[in-house]
Amino acid sequence: EEYSMERMEEANRTLTMTQYISNLSPRQQQTIHLYYIEERKYDDICQIMGINYQSVRNLMHRSMSRLREMAK
Repeated sequence: EEYSMERMEEANRTLTMTQYISNLSPRQQQTIHLYYIEERKYDDICQIMGINYQSVRNLMHRSMSRLREMAK
């Protein structure tokens, strides 16, 4: 039963995070997906998205700031 409760809590956290991410812009969502899900490096993300390194860093920073705000 304890294992089941842990799985339910994890599922709730995942659902909540998915909802938060859906509130980001499409470019922010893509950046988060590439970095955290596909485990790409910033240089790879630059090439995939066709933007420069600093733009990727800015997108990540703004995305994480918005996610932190939503989680409060």
